[in-house]
Amino acid sequence: YTVSNGDLIVSLKTQKIKIPSDVKNITKPLNYNELISLASKPTNYKSEEVEFYNGAESYPFIMYIFSGFGFFIGRVLNLNIYVTIYLARLFNVIMFLVGGYYSIKYIPFAKLLIMVYLMNPMFLQQAASISADSFVNTLIIFYLSFFMYLLFLKNKVSKKDKYIYFVLTVCVSFCKYVYFPITLISLLLLKSDGFKEEKKDKIFIILSIIISLIIGLASYYLGSQYKDVRSYVIENKVDSGSQVKYIINNPITFTRTLIKHILTRFKDYVYQFVGGSLGFFKISIRPKVYLSYLFVLLVSPFLEKTKKSLNKFQKLYFIGIFCIIALLIIIGLYLMWTPVGANDVLGVQGRYFIPIVIFLLICLIIKNKGFNFKYTNICIAVFLLLNCSLVLNEIITYFL
Repeated sequence: YTVSNGDLIVSLKTQKIKIPSDVKNITKPLNYNELISLASKPTNYKSEEVEFYNGAESYPFIMYIFSGFGFFIGRVLNLNIYVTIYLARLFNVIMFLVGGYYSIKYIPFAKLLIMVYLMNPMFLQQAASISADSFVNTLIIFYLSFFMYLLFLKNKVSKKDKYIYFVLTVCVSFCKYVYFPITLISLLLLKSDGFKEEKKDKIFIILSIIISLIIGLASYYLGSQYKDVRSYVIENKVDSGSQVKYIINNPITFTRTLIKHILTRFKDYVYQFVGGSLGFFKISIRPKVYLSYLFVLLVSPFLEKTKKSLNKFQKLYFIGIFCIIALLIIIGLYLMWTPVGANDVLGVQGRYFIPIVIFLLICLIIKNKGFNFKYTNICIAVFLLLNCSLVLNEIITYFL
């Protein structure tokens, strides 16, 4: 909402935003009838402004550009706040559709895999929300696809493609800082046919990485200046500084905690990643629905016979990027959401891995080794539509 007003950075002094009281006082509808009733009431966008803290004050504004435009239209047309929220969600869906289309179009292989990945129920839930994940997930998938397009480009890369890639690199770096190491895949372009001929092309890649690193660190620094005053953090005495000291003084204990957490929570990560439970974990999807999707996702890398694939070094590099970011996610939650010295990591959700699991799946594709059956794409597409219909049925039933 504040982004729609042009307020892009929350004040470090107050750490609060100002919004109309009618907007602040919205309540969460429990079912469709209640939503319809609430959506029929007028919203006064000029009502008295009140201060509000929501815990997302440190997030970069870029992640709310599309949803913010939806809020802007809603305010201008003086629409009910609930209608405005759905309009904001609709703009995120449009971004997802456009980004998904071009992701499939640009990637030189793994097109079937990308299609299946985009139809992940959890991916779809986030894409249709006003969560920052809607922008981040779509952006990173498109960034990866465009990177793959440049990596396997046989001709000299054009200026237009350079500009697009640079903008995408900056945007990825400017989003959640935990994902900005993804931009390090740019180093692989130094050996690609499109960049290796001219020195200035290599300089472009190096500069892109340096600039993305600066932006990523700056974004992290700015975000770290905000003090987290959420009740959970205060009540559990979560302190990132003290947690860092604990890790330094107890490296072996911390390592054991990480290993134990990953081994014990891996199943939960997978369950949440594929959307086994949606809507704040309250809408349970039947096992045969999400497990069948998981099966298709895992076999999809082998259902496309392609003449292109990553080489061994590139695959190891992708796996390394995945491991680094996965650890950053887990360690980040240990610092920001877990009481000091706890023997487990709290707050990690499977959906946080949506931007990076695709890196592992692409590594499964082997050149000239896939099984390309007749009508494979059509059969998979039909399955995905049926699977999503079953998920949608569960959601509709829950809110009736």
